[in-house]
Amino acid sequence: MKDNLCIGRDTYGIKHIRFALKFSRFSAVRSSPRHLLFLCTLCPSRQVGRQGKGLGANLSKRSVTALSFINFAAREINCKIVYYGAGLGGKTTNLQYVYDKTNDKARGKMISLATETDRTLFFDFLPLDLGTVRGFKTRFHLYTVPGQVFYDASRKLILRGVDGVVFVADSQEGRMDANIEALDNLHDNLREHGYDLVKIPYVLQLNKRDLPTALPVDNLKKELMRKSEPVFEAVAFQGTGVFETLKEIARQVLIELKKG
Repeated sequence: MKDNLCIGRDTYGIKHIRFALKFSRFSAVRSSPRHLLFLCTLCPSRQVGRQGKGLGANLSKRSVTALSFINFAAREINCKIVYYGAGLGGKTTNLQYVYDKTNDKARGKMISLATETDRTLFFDFLPLDLGTVRGFKTRFHLYTVPGQVFYDASRKLILRGVDGVVFVADSQEGRMDANIEALDNLHDNLREHGYDLVKIPYVLQLNKRDLPTALPVDNLKKELMRKSEPVFEAVAFQGTGVFETLKEIARQVLIELKKG
């Protein structure tokens, strides 16, 4: 049985940690006065199976590699969305814009794991306009992956337990090979975790549409679309297409949750 990786910030205090400990095999904890970063391997068969009938029992039937887990005390379902793509394509810019425009009370602290040439961002937020799933609010945890291919181990780690993926493509002609390489890498890493790209919630974002070297949208779709996924044009640093992309991937994830 595969374990699930959950990297997150303690949004709910000690009760949340006890919940994670009760239904997990705990790996590591690092704390500071202002936030707590924890890493645990969730055991899917025990994750929500002891909550009896109802929502918990239904969600326990989801894929064994799904991050979505229930915080019954806060009445929240936690979902993981990963922004994937080649280096300098706009993944970090997307998350930074969402973070900056999200109400302080609805978001957690942004965590940045930096390397010499790249960085991985994470934060969680509770949207107010996406409704509920059987009375439970949905909290989304947003991640980026390192763009450089030699950080592939980190990419794989971050993909574990993913509920939805946004592929951020660089529209410039000179970056097409890097886009295709990253897309093939996404397919391989998802498959390694037991996912099928055709079946999981997935959105393609065509970023940097403002640049004079940007290829026509039809050309990009022909090369990068892998199924009939929604496609959004974006200029991430201006915010164009950023929230449209996020709302669509969140919508798909919620549909999958309601199927449970």
